[in-house]
Amino acid sequence: MFQQVVSKFSGEQTAAITELGFGKLLQLSCTRVRRDLCGFLIGKLDTENCQIELHGKAMEVNSSDFNLIMSVPEGGSDVDLNGSIDDLDMKPLVDYYGGTSGNIQISYLIKKLDGTNPVDDHFRVNFMLLALGTLLCPNTSTHIPMKFLLPLKNIKHMRSLNWASFSFNFLLDSVRSYKQKKSPKYISGCVLFLQLYYYNVIGYGRSIVDCSKPIIASWGEENSSRLIKFVRDKGGYDSPRVIVAKLYSFRGQETKSEDVIAIRNEVQSIRDVIARLEIKIDGFPQILQEALVNVLGGDRYQCVKKKDANTASKVAEPSTNDIVEQNHQEPHARTGNDQFDVNDESSCQIYSEFRSNEAAPPTVGFHPHLVSITYNHICLY
Repeated sequence: MFQQVVSKFSGEQTAAITELGFGKLLQLSCTRVRRDLCGFLIGKLDTENCQIELHGKAMEVNSSDFNLIMSVPEGGSDVDLNGSIDDLDMKPLVDYYGGTSGNIQISYLIKKLDGTNPVDDHFRVNFMLLALGTLLCPNTSTHIPMKFLLPLKNIKHMRSLNWASFSFNFLLDSVRSYKQKKSPKYISGCVLFLQLYYYNVIGYGRSIVDCSKPIIASWGEENSSRLIKFVRDKGGYDSPRVIVAKLYSFRGQETKSEDVIAIRNEVQSIRDVIARLEIKIDGFPQILQEALVNVLGGDRYQCVKKKDANTASKVAEPSTNDIVEQNHQEPHARTGNDQFDVNDESSCQIYSEFRSNEAAPPTVGFHPHLVSITYNHICLY
């Protein structure tokens, strides 16, 4: 419902909401709350210690997570609902929404937020009420309590309120109330936050979304379905085979956990090993030349290409441009002689002979498929 309304906002209306600090909330892509997943997450949420157990690991969850995932302002003054809507300074706003006798209907807000309505203070308040009543702090009814008008009476002060903390605590209170009931059917609060939190801590999840976007904008239906399929293939929501870690890169901010630091250390170790291997690989041609000299002796060699075992060998002086033709067939049988037995007419064979009193050999070119050093022979396939 929320996404359908805000998707019709004009450029001027979008700019007005951005000034309030809720511009990224308009980029919401995930419009489906998965009941099975959210029911599971609610059961795993420890509201007293602000932790949630995911795939065998207890993870902290707090208002900062809500800020980063839902893209709502954090910091500043607390959102206060303890005042009275009967106060004189509240009268104009309360009268606009029908007086103190009733609640604010969500259907009324949707009409008032039509793209053709002017951008004024009433538009801003209507947006905040819709966001609170349908997304950030929804209840189980189709209306919004009048007391939600209390923190909205001062438009200029609205952005400096800690909406992330308010919404997160509203969710915790709702989960507590839900768990205390014997047979609850509905739950209040932003359970969508729990769903997106889960998506974002799954290691695989960060590989399928555009991490340059706000988290709330990254998880559309297609990406969500891919992640759910991945988790189910791994054994389900409670499977220890699924890797989880908290890592957010968002608006230049980053939160780290011990798991993430350990992963980064492992990655750096792998990079060091790769660097050492690259050094060794770069020096392999020189090592091969030294092996030729040490095994067969001499300081110069000839490459002889034998296409047929029954034909005479053709001797050619080697050069750096020599190319070894290769058909990737199974290696031929080796003999105890200094020559190689060719079992296939199409096989291509190179062997080396060394002669003294000649110039040093040029750089050896070889096919990377296989290098075999056996007995007194060096064979390149």
